[in-house]
Amino acid sequence: ADGATGVVSQRAGQRLGAQRGGGRPSTGRWWARAGRVRLSRGGRRKSEPIKQPSWVDKQSVAALEGPQHREDQDKGPSRAELEAPPEIDGSEFVKSGDVPDNLESWLPDEAHAPADVPNILHFVADNGPDPAPIAVEWPYFQYLHVLSAVTTHRPNKVYVYYRAQPFGEWWDKTLQLRGVQRVRLDNRLYTGFYGHPVTGPHMSDKIRMMVLLKHGGVYFDNDVLSIRNIQPLLSQSSLGGRCAFMADETSGNFFKFSNAVIGASPNCKFLRLWWQNYTDFNDKNWIEHSMTRPVALHREHPGLLQLLPELTFEPYVPQTGMPPASPSLFEVGANITEVDLAGLQGLAVGGDGFWAGRVPRRNAAPTFALHLFGHINLGALMALNETSRCHDDTLFNHMTRLSVPCSG
Repeated sequence: ADGATGVVSQRAGQRLGAQRGGGRPSTGRWWARAGRVRLSRGGRRKSEPIKQPSWVDKQSVAALEGPQHREDQDKGPSRAELEAPPEIDGSEFVKSGDVPDNLESWLPDEAHAPADVPNILHFVADNGPDPAPIAVEWPYFQYLHVLSAVTTHRPNKVYVYYRAQPFGEWWDKTLQLRGVQRVRLDNRLYTGFYGHPVTGPHMSDKIRMMVLLKHGGVYFDNDVLSIRNIQPLLSQSSLGGRCAFMADETSGNFFKFSNAVIGASPNCKFLRLWWQNYTDFNDKNWIEHSMTRPVALHREHPGLLQLLPELTFEPYVPQTGMPPASPSLFEVGANITEVDLAGLQGLAVGGDGFWAGRVPRRNAAPTFALHLFGHINLGALMALNETSRCHDDTLFNHMTRLSVPCSG
């Protein structure tokens, strides 16, 4: 890497990840806790009847979901999968595993005028850190985050990518949300990058760049809760001739950009340069290519990327890497003060009376989403369910109700 990049040692990257949640450490442990794994492809467990969640506000959300279904079949696809739009072949929609990674082979450079970021959203499902994919049960909190994105941003399409399809009640519910499309990708796209092996979190790092290069739109990590409509960030009136946006996540003298939320127009020049910087990729150094290389590129090409303040997507950053992190986000009955809410001062306050008088109304960059640093807060997220979300008095639960109201 050149001098502007600031090469990060593996130890430094791991330490920063533990302190600030800059990415997921590639130990593989968090995958084991992420949900139940379907080990057999031949059959399917018998599911409970899927009920309409009691907390969904019928007037604002009813139009977003398709017809209700009854009970899954004992084997084969669930009724929700059968009713959902057909699975998209990622070899045609994105890229074939037979095609080399160099851009000239699958996405030639084309001169074009600055364009808005299209209002389409991308999510990448977790299929384990190893070369062989596993189907993992889609948890409630991931459904909630996709639902918050659908209700808040009103996207034209929402694409969920996987190499082994998720399963479970909340996956079935996700497939019924308005505009959601499922895309199966070739496993080879995940396991190598310019001839270098790829494991763990780096797999989704590659996929997010690939789909944004191909189609444009906004990528969200699965641990991101949407709060405010992102439309103002998509237009050229905000981008000012640039083709992408990211949020700054610099900590002290350690310069890095967050890749938890990335917006870009198709075939964006900044993403092309970033993609081409992976030719010397090292899977053991998990943070350099994904978060510090963009800093160097932005310095060299400031007219390509719109850099946003950290609180745009990360208003509440964990200060410790050891659970329980961010206790005032998930602690029931916590003594939440204005100090805790300082990072949320740009919120469009609404919803229940909890927010009255708590969030200072000052001039500040608005918060559009809340990145929850799942590798730190995964235990709290996995424990979440619709009953606890709508009844437990936690800061996080109140924040979810800004975009997904509870009924009753």
